[in-house]
Amino acid sequence: VSIWCAKDQKKALEQSLTSGGSAPAPASCNHPVQDHMMYAGMFEVRGTPFMIFDNGNAIPGYAEAKEIIDEMKR
Repeated sequence: VSIWCAKDQKKALEQSLTSGGSAPAPASCNHPVQDHMMYAGMFEVRGTPFMIFDNGNAIPGYAEAKEIIDEMKR
């Protein structure tokens, strides 16, 4: 939420990634994060990346390019 609400989201994200996962200073705003988490739970999305294909198959987490391409061809 602090990253979403930051004035400079890119800088806030970079800060959190380079500081061992520390979030930037707390911030608040009107944001969709809670809704995103609700939908992730409804669709059993358990991490990122999480790819869902037109055929309904999904690849949770990291995948090699070949695996993604093969799934796209199905």
